[in-house]
Amino acid sequence: MKRTILIILIVINFISLYSQEKQYGKEYINFPDTSYVGKINYIVHFLEDSAYYGREFPLFEGSTLTDSTFINKQLKNVVMYNFWFIQCSPCVYEIPILDSLAIEFSGKVDFIAITFNEKKEVFDFLKEHPFGFTQILMNSRKIESLDVTKGYPTTVITKDHKIIYWKSGGSSADTIYGKDVLNCYYNYLRQFLQNQINK
Repeated sequence: MKRTILIILIVINFISLYSQEKQYGKEYINFPDTSYVGKINYIVHFLEDSAYYGREFPLFEGSTLTDSTFINKQLKNVVMYNFWFIQCSPCVYEIPILDSLAIEFSGKVDFIAITFNEKKEVFDFLKEHPFGFTQILMNSRKIESLDVTKGYPTTVITKDHKIIYWKSGGSSADTIYGKDVLNCYYNYLRQFLQNQINK
């Protein structure tokens, strides 16, 4: 059963990869490691898009959960942005690992979550799902105008307001395989943030 699920996910990923290559003209290198761990690593990385790297992250305004205006002008050197919404299962599945990062790197990295959900919805959701990012509310049209998302979830890391990491898409955590993908993703982001802080 585990092998069947893995094969299905690999096929879906390759189909997605082909469509992305066709749409964006992006070149990918085939992964040489066909082991279980190698495939997990490949799927964690293949939704990254280096075309965003080096771009200035746009200034924006949004509302906090306390109805104050948030402007991303004066943030720390390293910032992690996460675009999500409550009804997005992959968004919800990765919240625990993002929350762990926010706890570990508190005071060193700014963690900003942006959603188009209504304030009451977010308040109710957070009662059962700890998510230690600063929650920013924006309407979907305004989010799209930032031109930094291609879907949900999208995670962006910036340094000095320039994008140094971009990834769109998530994974299910309802299988052992999905949990392994998320665990690999957590370890990768953790090391990435640590490296940026140490530079």
